Amino acid sequence: MEKIFEGLIFEYSDGRTYHLGIRGDEVSTYILTMGSARRLEMLGELLEDVKRGGERLNWVSGYYGDIKVFGFTTGMGIGSALISVTEALKKISEGVGQAYMVRLGTAGALQDIPRYSIVVASSVVRNEAGTSHIIFPGYPADMDPAVYLSLLDSAVSRGWVLGRNLFLGKVETKDDLYFQEGFHNSPQGEESRRRYDALREMGVLATEMEASSLPILRDYFRKRFGAKVFVGAALLILRGIDERLGDMERELVMIGLEGLSRLDKFLRGEASLDNILRYISS
Repeated sequence: MEKIFEGLIFEYSDGRTYHLGIRGDEVSTYILTMGSARRLEMLGELLEDVKRGGERLNWVSGYYGDIKVFGFTTGMGIGSALISVTEALKKISEGVGQAYMVRLGTAGALQDIPRYSIVVASSVVRNEAGTSHIIFPGYPADMDPAVYLSLLDSAVSRGWVLGRNLFLGKVETKDDLYFQEGFHNSPQGEESRRRYDALREMGVLATEMEASSLPILRDYFRKRFGAKVFVGAALLILRGIDERLGDMERELVMIGLEGLSRLDKFLRGEASLDNILRYISS
């Protein structure tokens, strides 16, 4: 069969991508991704010299202190995330060439973790079909240590306590919310129930829907395009929702911004991550 379309992504003649509507000169080195349009609005409120754009998905850019931050919505689920993150990384490979990308999302707890805790992902279990079209399911999906240590350092500096309302470890990315994680709703839910029992037994902390796209596409773009990409994820645990959710989402965005700022200082030799490394090792 002949190719269905040419090239890697859909682009307009001026180089803008079809879904995000971005060019290479609009994407910066420090990036936050999120499924929620509300979280993107919160990000825009926290930046200076803000620019907004988008096509079918939206983006904002602006300054947080000394660093320029680019944020975009991935849409919901691994399929939408693969489209949006691929477009962003394609433009990064054409522009700045290097990026530190953090997903800010919500998740369900698989362990005894309190509501509105933060889980920082160290690696991802790929319990979804989307990334298997890039590489087979046995291929690992690990986050980058400098990124997740910076996110932990940010959260600790803001009063979060490791082991109480802040956790580091493995998370799962799934295809579906209401019938996969919600296996009790599915006529064939026993297989998903067994999988979740196994994930709990192996210590996986949480389940979400987009994070696996980041490390898999990072490795793809490193090899195919020479882009230097580093990724991580911070996830807000939901056990039902209440009126506090908006404030907690804003705090999640602040943890992401502060994490990128601390990472920038670390990369420039102005700060160390030794303390947080000792903290999680003790």
